[in-house]
Amino acid sequence: MEGRFFINPGSATGAMTSGYTPETEEPTPSFCLMDIQGDVLVLYVYQLKTDANGVENVSVEKVSYRKNHAPAPAPAPAAAGVPAPAS
Repeated sequence: MEGRFFINPGSATGAMTSGYTPETEEPTPSFCLMDIQGDVLVLYVYQLKTDANGVENVSVEKVSYRKNHAPAPAPAPAAAGVPAPAS
């Protein structure tokens, strides 16, 4: 899946996943914001975390992705005696 960036829709909305979560683990409240400008996507992931003392804080992780454009194909060589098209 080279050249692709996948985001779980539940991550974008904060909806809880339907996947397996061990009973001893509480789900981490989170959501993300996407900033798309041309071929650049910046994802800000916000998570509410609780430390060992029960203090809650919000962590923000920034993930950037730039879409790679395929190089333009080289023009076909002109046939012998036929001029190349003007650019």
